[in-house]
Amino acid sequence: MDHQADTEGFTFPQGRGGEFVETDLSAKITDLLRSAQSAGFMSMISGASGIGKTMACKRFTETHKRVTYVQFSPDTKSVFAVLYEIAVALKVYEIPRTPHELRYRIQSFLGGIGALIVADEAQNLTRDGLELMRSLCERMQCGVVFVGHPELSEKIAAVASVHNRLKAPIRIGSASVADAEKILDAMGFPEGACRADLRRLATGPMGVRMVASIVEEVQGYALAKGTMITPEIVRAATARYLGPISAE
Repeated sequence: MDHQADTEGFTFPQGRGGEFVETDLSAKITDLLRSAQSAGFMSMISGASGIGKTMACKRFTETHKRVTYVQFSPDTKSVFAVLYEIAVALKVYEIPRTPHELRYRIQSFLGGIGALIVADEAQNLTRDGLELMRSLCERMQCGVVFVGHPELSEKIAAVASVHNRLKAPIRIGSASVADAEKILDAMGFPEGACRADLRRLATGPMGVRMVASIVEEVQGYALAKGTMITPEIVRAATARYLGPISAE
């Protein structure tokens, strides 16, 4: 370990906290999304919040054609509400009044084989919502990938018609140490400056998203004060999430 980094200040390149970083997990998610799109099957990605699921899915959407990313919410309970969210993501500007008409409009926009719907925050879908997504997958022969929190796996397991059709689902516990290291490297975080604490935070329940938040926080603080980022500044920010941190 470079102990010099513990005593000297350092800076991050501007904006590093929010950039996409290729990790083993993101590569695994990309492979699944690509397969679901080309073969037209349903799958699932479930795991704790903040480990990079959404960022990997959004990146895939941005870099691949005919991929529709939809993020559901707790108020997406009815079949029409689910269809409405998909229609908005597809940029269907004239929304029919009935679910039946709206479904046909969505099907015409999707175009069938070779399309993919990424259904994020899918733990918010009801049984009817999950069945609707299955129906779209089968009618259009398009891919559908449900993405959400750990409870998504249990919710889908209770809907046999959906669960039995899932292929190659990914269930994630927490971010790996290797992925945490890649993210810290990409952020330009030097060895020694509380890196072990940030690595522990990234691989814990709060996930890598919290590390990015800390980087943005300490970067903003240092810029406002006109000073370098020091281990003390990082330690103070980290302590707000992990509790008091002893000096390295």
